[in-house]
Amino acid sequence: MNNQQGTSAFAALNSIMAPHAAVVEIGDQVILEKPVLVVRAFTGGAKAATAYHPRTIVSVGEESVVELIQLNIDLNLAKEQDPSPFLINGLTQVFVGKVKLAFFIS
Repeated sequence: MNNQQGTSAFAALNSIMAPHAAVVEIGDQVILEKPVLVVRAFTGGAKAATAYHPRTIVSVGEESVVELIQLNIDLNLAKEQDPSPFLINGLTQVFVGKVKLAFFIS
């Protein structure tokens, strides 16, 4: 799935550690009026440092128009708790035909 393993250590680590992926498939000639939102909520609760390896795979068909927004939320921080340190090693792979793509990670 990842052809950058020789050049990107974090991509290779994600490939090994990510058991699942969020998959977004958009067919040919689809024009979405609203963005697609992928939300990753981390609940943790670990007493020690933790690493998360989320993966998103996006496939967009020919002549489609889509905007993708990804959002990572730490629910422990949202509760203003004292969280342990963590690393988010996210990987997003986008496969496109002839499309207009607006890609934004927050």
